[in-house]
Amino acid sequence: MPKLTILKNPGAEAINNTNARKTFRVPIAKIVRRPPFSTLYPIADETKALIKKDMLEHGYDDTNPVKLWRHELDNGEEELLLIDGNTRLESAQEIALTEITASYLFFDNETEALAYALHQQRARRNLSQAQLLTIIETVDTPVEGFRGPPPADDPKTEPRPAGKSADHTAAVVGTSRATVERTRAVLKHPDAAEAVRSGKKTINTAYKDIKGHATPPHENPTRGADYYFLRFRGKAPDTAILSLARALASIGRVKKTELQQIEAKLRID
Repeated sequence: MPKLTILKNPGAEAINNTNARKTFRVPIAKIVRRPPFSTLYPIADETKALIKKDMLEHGYDDTNPVKLWRHELDNGEEELLLIDGNTRLESAQEIALTEITASYLFFDNETEALAYALHQQRARRNLSQAQLLTIIETVDTPVEGFRGPPPADDPKTEPRPAGKSADHTAAVVGTSRATVERTRAVLKHPDAAEAVRSGKKTINTAYKDIKGHATPPHENPTRGADYYFLRFRGKAPDTAILSLARALASIGRVKKTELQQIEAKLRID
């Protein structure tokens, strides 16, 4: 399935989905789970253990149905796609329940379905930085090079309006445009993204680290060869001074002409 594109602020109809009026007993075998809906949020083992214990003692809580998008596929077959309730469904499967209580939802496309799923989850939990990065990665597709409304990539998604795509993604995910843009930058650097996923860094910290490495190299153009030469001459072997100068030159902190001057003064090949 192509990556979904979130490019409009979901309306109240998509969020409230007033078509979902009744609940039904649905065979678990007929329920479909697939990304991005199945991977938006990790399932916590502790939470699942508590739900399983409650189900074993009291059965499935019919007042808390899972949400299924009932729709027709391109081949004419009906699909019951799980939009909300992954932990409950997985808990029921693991204690060998064969049916679960569900309510049906109806959406025009997957964009609306995903907006609903995000809205439901945001109302229940505070997102970690790792979860936020994963969600933005899942739903975000930057629009570049367009001055007018670009065509939709997929008939199952909404037409993409003109404007900054980060604004629309931010509205759906429930964060700021700046966070979306910083997350995009972090995702372009695998090491930085992994640091956020592992909880070692926040998105903002990882972004600042990336920007720090991208700082324009020659921060103080007045620092010529004499600066490095006089600062270290007599405090370190000439070979060490030259090695430092060459290292600084490799990252742009010393100009090529300055390096040549240092090499000439030290007379080391």
